[in-house]
Amino acid sequence: MWDSKRCWGHRWIPHPMLGPSEDAQFFMCRKGFYSINLSAIVDADQSFRWISVKFPGSVSRQQGVFRESRIHQEFMSGQKTGILLADSGYRAENFILKPILRENRTPAEERFTTAQCRDRAIVERASGSLKKQFSSLHSELRYSPQRCGKIIVAACALGNLAIILKEEEFPDDPDDPVDGVESDEDDALYEEPDTAAGVSLQQRIIISLFCNVT
Repeated sequence: MWDSKRCWGHRWIPHPMLGPSEDAQFFMCRKGFYSINLSAIVDADQSFRWISVKFPGSVSRQQGVFRESRIHQEFMSGQKTGILLADSGYRAENFILKPILRENRTPAEERFTTAQCRDRAIVERASGSLKKQFSSLHSELRYSPQRCGKIIVAACALGNLAIILKEEEFPDDPDDPVDGVESDEDDALYEEPDTAAGVSLQQRIIISLFCNVT
């Protein structure tokens, strides 16, 4: 019913870091810790297809940042195809699907949102796999923001290489918390109006895939 192979998950993840000696206030995220923002697009194989670590934790308007990125322009121009599954902090576009959070959702919209959130969680699973491979990612990175960014980029690249080489996954550590799907409630505070093309795509998918399901 839902072709996850055509969909990539997109998530904005603050990674904890030691407060820098300069401009520390810009790295304090809304959750109350110093961080560097990882913006990531992950495919169904948990490979990182695009990442950005340019922004400090205080930057929380992920939609505006993503709109200025090259990959957004590539999707807009048709150079890249497919569908991005994003959280509610993004606006629906002709290549971005977001969950429907209003209380009066129809049963079809409920099924759509469940599927969207489930498959978008590929980003959290990919992040969890990296933490199993690289123990330094389990806690705050105690380096400069520039070095923190380089460490995260290197970990993503090596994680992709491990997938290409079909290496076995690292075992779960029972003492570590399991990465799960984060709530969309906070992201909803930053919602922007959806585009007409995004709403049209969303409705076509709901009607064709999630209506009249038994």
